[in-house]
Amino acid sequence: MRLWSWVRGLFRRPARDIFPYWDGTRRRWADPIAVHRAMEEKDKDWHGLLSALVTAQQMEGRADLSPAIRAQMGDQTGIVGELAGLVRAAFGVPPLGADGRGRPVGLTDLECLDLLTEFLVWLRDVEADHFPLLNSPSAPPSRSAADDTGEWTTGPSLPSTSPATASA
Repeated sequence: MRLWSWVRGLFRRPARDIFPYWDGTRRRWADPIAVHRAMEEKDKDWHGLLSALVTAQQMEGRADLSPAIRAQMGDQTGIVGELAGLVRAAFGVPPLGADGRGRPVGLTDLECLDLLTEFLVWLRDVEADHFPLLNSPSAPPSRSAADDTGEWTTGPSLPSTSPATASA
């Protein structure tokens, strides 16, 4: 039995939080913190670009939009190009082209947007799988010392000492 466990252990890979992606020629892996840092360095307002693209797609086809709102929605192709450039810089992926042997390499703009979407969904899933740190702003509710039932409480475990609640 121990021999079987040892053999299974040879093929089991430890769970790691490394983002896997296709770069147009092969499967690669990226450090999510390095990718996020590269995206922030390239364009601090990349979240705004993504929001503008999503909003423009949601509003597209609505007849009740004024010309001013349509102008504010901007050029979707320009936004797609900027986001694709951001993804290419962060992941080190070239634009679609051919290598010296005539084989296609790189990603199209649409594939870059798909890669960005996959990355953001992957980040959300990793965040949901890990318990937040106790000092993080989104820490889980604390357990009250006076609570003997074993249930989690959402209130503070000690009375508040802030001036706003002292007068109430």
